[in-house]
Order: sequence, then structure tokens, then C-alpha cells
Amino acid sequence: MFSWLIPVINMWVPRGLVLGVLRAHGPGAAGRRDQVLVNVWWATWIGHALVAALSGVRGQRTSLALLLVAEGLELAAGALAIAVIQRVTARQAAALGSALPVPGAASLPRLS
Repeated sequence: MFSWLIPVINMWVPRGLVLGVLRAHGPGAAGRRDQVLVNVWWATWIGHALVAALSGVRGQRTSLALLLVAEGLELAAGALAIAVIQRVTARQAAALGSALPVPGAASLPRLS
């Protein structure tokens, strides 16, 4: 649980925790796709952290290009995190035999 807060450990353990939650609900046909989704999400999140750190280390001036790349990676990681959460929710609902609908993009409220 605290692995997100411990330096260096926070680069590896949380990914394993998310994969463990997905695996806990049975192997299923989507197991490989789940792992790829989690790995891509985790790579973009770590990529953001590394590029953001690199942009601040280059000296007194911060590189605008590196900051833009870091922000792009952060946006991608956020979108992928939503996909991971939806996948976990769907796998848990399926494992429980739930008849509850899993929220998706179509069920989001619309602003008018």
C-alpha cells in the first residue's frame, strides 16, 4: 500500500499490485491484453516522471520541449489509467457475476 510513496520501490511494485488485482479475478482470455495495457500505462507514467526530472536537471533553464513531452506523457498515462480502472472494474464485475452495468464513455454525463 505504501509502495507508491517509497522512492525507487514506487517505480516497480505498484505495477505488480495492479497486475495482481487483475490476475486475482481468473485467467480469462483477456489476460495478455490486461498485462499489455498495464505495462503501457506504467511505461508512460514512468516516462513522464523521468522526462520531467530530466527537464529540471539540464541546468538553470528548463527545456520547453522536454516539458511538453512530459505533459504529453502525463496526459497519456492519465487516459491509460482510466482504461486500467475500467478493465479492473469489468473483471471484478464479471468475477462476481454482477448484473451491474460497468460505466463506460457512453454513460458519462453530457454538458449542455
